[in-house]
Parts: sequence; structure tokens; C-alpha cells
Amino acid sequence: DSSMKIVTISRSLGYFWQQGDQLCLLKEVNRVLKPGGRLLLAERAWSETNALVLGPAVMRLPARQHWRALLEAAGLQVITERSVHDLVFYWRADKPLPGAQKQLAFDFGF
Repeated sequence: DSSMKIVTISRSLGYFWQQGDQLCLLKEVNRVLKPGGRLLLAERAWSETNALVLGPAVMRLPARQHWRALLEAAGLQVITERSVHDLVFYWRADKPLPGAQKQLAFDFGF
């Protein structure tokens, strides 16, 4: 528990195809990360470029919003999201510090 500074997952989380397995693994990553620790995730997601490369196999790829939603559901805070030519997508997600508060959005109506 809370013993790792960095965890990397590179194009392997997508092979967990049973419902809930991906979220379960990300929750375990959250458990082993130290507060302020970092997860670096690289996965393929549905895109037009991947459709050209993979053909019909692209239908098995989730949308990139799927991965972001899983990271947030596991209790991780997504810091950055990038893609390399829309083939592989990268996320950096950090485990929040214990006293970290989310900033409130104020609408002053100016």
C-alpha cells in the first residue's frame, strides 16, 4: 500500500476484456501509489488513423473517453492526455495528495 512512486502500463490494459477488470486493475494501481504518485498509461483507442491501420479490428478499441473515465473512476486525477499520430494515446494520472482540495468554479457574472 502506498509504496510506489511511478507505475507504467503500456498497451496491456486493453487486453483485460471482462467487465470491470480494467477498473479493478486501475484501483489496485491507485492503492499501491504513494500520495502524489504517478501512473503513465499508453493504450490504443478508436481513431480514424487506427481504422486505416487496423481495418475492422478497430471496432474492438474503446474511445479515448473510455480510458479517461476509467482513470477518474479509479480515483486518479488526469493531468495530461496526448496522442502520437492518433495511433497510441498517453495519459498521465496522479494519485491526489491527502489534503488536496478541488478548486471550486465561481461564476461572478461579469
